[in-house]
Amino acid sequence: MTKKPDFIVDKNGVVYDVRDKYYPKTDNFNSGNNKQRNVAVNNVKATDKKETEIIAAILIPIFVIIALIGSLLGIFGNNGKTAKTNNINLMPEDEYYNYSRACHLFLQGDYLMAHFYINMVISSSPNNSQAYNISGLIYFKENKYEKALVEFNKGLELAPNSPDIFNNRGITYYAMEKYDESLLDFNEVILINGNNAKAFYNRGLVYVAKEMYNEAIIDLSKAIEISSSNPINVLQQTMTIKKSTAQLFGDIRKEMEFYQTDINIAAAYYQRGLVLLILGNEEKGNADINKALTMGYTIESSE
Repeated sequence: MTKKPDFIVDKNGVVYDVRDKYYPKTDNFNSGNNKQRNVAVNNVKATDKKETEIIAAILIPIFVIIALIGSLLGIFGNNGKTAKTNNINLMPEDEYYNYSRACHLFLQGDYLMAHFYINMVISSSPNNSQAYNISGLIYFKENKYEKALVEFNKGLELAPNSPDIFNNRGITYYAMEKYDESLLDFNEVILINGNNAKAFYNRGLVYVAKEMYNEAIIDLSKAIEISSSNPINVLQQTMTIKKSTAQLFGDIRKEMEFYQTDINIAAAYYQRGLVLLILGNEEKGNADINKALTMGYTIESSE
């Protein structure tokens, strides 16, 4: 049986301790040491694989048990009745932590880990409408529209008057080119909250798709008016050692509020400019487009 070497030496005579898993790249060895190097590297990789398998075997059952316990507590808590958690301010501390982590990761574009944390919230509190809302947004960003609809529908069953979930489901229908369904959802948002800039902007895009250009101009103008008169301060979402946990998660909540209610004003000017050009109003159309460009509008910034 080949004994695992403890040390390897490169062509310059530098000694590397394989037991600490530090070794140089292949081209740092001369041909005379290749065989020894390969044995060392293979042994270390085998050790890494075994360690990973052991850790996974221990941790996976623990996570499953935690999820099951959390689910049972969510179902049988509150005197045997399942409580709806539509207000994130009323979430238990650990649940709020996982919810906030999911939001933070979502805003950072780390959808895999965002799924992980929001699923923990759903497992511990299966009637949390906001958790289904965030889950739907993650699927939407992954272009998994059917799965997003399932999550938004679950959220609306628990919170039938949620403008955020109606808005997000409407955006999903729009992406699927189901414009009539999309229009109904945005109408519902505006009935609930007549100052939701994003609902007017999104409905304006639906009107453009349906070639209802005059209606589109009205809605895009309304979106610009609301967003300009009610600016929302976007707070930093990057974690720093200077911020407490409470401050950090308070920032994320406002960040999500902005994401779901406000718009990119430059994009609204740009879209309105395009519609004005379609209607033959070149002067105003070009003015809107130029304004959008001076505000830094790009196709990427509107997504």
